[in-house]
Amino acid sequence: MRTGFSCWQLDPLRVVAQVGAAAQALELLVPADGKATAQRWRDELVVARGIEPILTILCLPDRVAFDSERAPLPWPDGLPFVDVLGVRRLRVVGVPGQDSPDAFAARVIRQLRGLIPDVNARGLTLNYENHGEATATVTRILDGIGTPPLFALLDPLNAYLAGEAPEAVIATLLERRGYIHVKDVTAGADGRPSPTCCPVGEGVADWAALLPRLRARGDDFLAVFELPGCGDDGYAGYPRSLAAFRALTA
Repeated sequence: MRTGFSCWQLDPLRVVAQVGAAAQALELLVPADGKATAQRWRDELVVARGIEPILTILCLPDRVAFDSERAPLPWPDGLPFVDVLGVRRLRVVGVPGQDSPDAFAARVIRQLRGLIPDVNARGLTLNYENHGEATATVTRILDGIGTPPLFALLDPLNAYLAGEAPEAVIATLLERRGYIHVKDVTAGADGRPSPTCCPVGEGVADWAALLPRLRARGDDFLAVFELPGCGDDGYAGYPRSLAAFRALTA
């Protein structure tokens, strides 16, 4: 199993300083100050350390854009960052509008199909995250594009956002996953899992039960740890999350 970390609203250099060699991949935002920072990341992280860079694209209601430290960057404007960083894997997040689930899936399929020429020309893979949609909607999107180039970014705990069980999402998406997200979530006032994230082992997720399901296809997968919305606490939280997860996989 390889490990990586989300750098959403976090400094990737500081994340790597916290977790060291465990940072084998990083989910990055397009830097606000442009290609100079991207080139620095390539030199210090990708080339010097062999870390895989992953960028995120958003399927917004009216366009596809790269997630960035500022406003979303239109697809054509983000491609130079793919080239500078040497990206080979893109995370894909569908952003709902006023469309129904069927219309949403149809729109995302249409948007992703429009990217295929650029995706194929660069040898990219797309990894669609279950980000609150029903698993049936995610499956429809995967079927609408096909693998490759579209795989699932399996986030077991995002199942709670859709009112589903993590075990059911794993059963449906595991065979099609490109990589997985790892995090924990706290309990709400009613004792049920909430959307608030925390390090593995500090919430209510039963990773001891989920891990055997994830490892059913062996250990050759990329697990990217997430602590979205945790701010500076993410830097200290990642080592704790990693240690707890490693204890479960030992």
